[in-house]
Amino acid sequence: MIKPISTATIALCCALLASGCGPVLVGGVAAGALSSAQIRSTGEAATDVEIDLRINDALFQESAELSRQVSVTVWEGRVVLLGAVPNEAAKARAGAIAQGVRDVRDVSNQISIADRTISGIATDVRIANSIRLLVGQDPDVSLLNYDVEVVNSVAHIMGIAQSEAELRKITQIAASVSGVREVVSHALFADDPRRRI
Repeated sequence: MIKPISTATIALCCALLASGCGPVLVGGVAAGALSSAQIRSTGEAATDVEIDLRINDALFQESAELSRQVSVTVWEGRVVLLGAVPNEAAKARAGAIAQGVRDVRDVSNQISIADRTISGIATDVRIANSIRLLVGQDPDVSLLNYDVEVVNSVAHIMGIAQSEAELRKITQIAASVSGVREVVSHALFADDPRRRI
């Protein structure tokens, strides 16, 4: 008899897929094999997804508008907040909400005080997808160790770099994509002691 999968498990699987954290674990069985190049463990990735969900839920409970305006990325408990809000008070509130969520180790509040149009968001999505595609095709960079988000044409690189050369390469790739105004790295090196704090 096949054991039914709970709604919570399905939600976690969807979140893992959406965040690029795979492979997904269903009923304790891996749906795919992790690349040996991935630095963050499956357990750490799952914890990061849980933190992401908690922050997004807390933002939504505060304000549906704030939740829509702010995007959340989590690596090993370190949170980067991106997006655009109308004023400093909203930015500060989002930061405080994220900081108060269980298992959060650090919050980097990179939210802009600016308007973000539908066409601007579409442009940002196109740029981010172009960067991810190029990075995924490069043999010198492991996309499993990074996340890329773009806000108002500024590319933000999050994750864990195996070397200065690798981080320099992904930064150069991002900068080469049409429409990118600036590249900001929030990545830590694999041997950075802050990863173990």
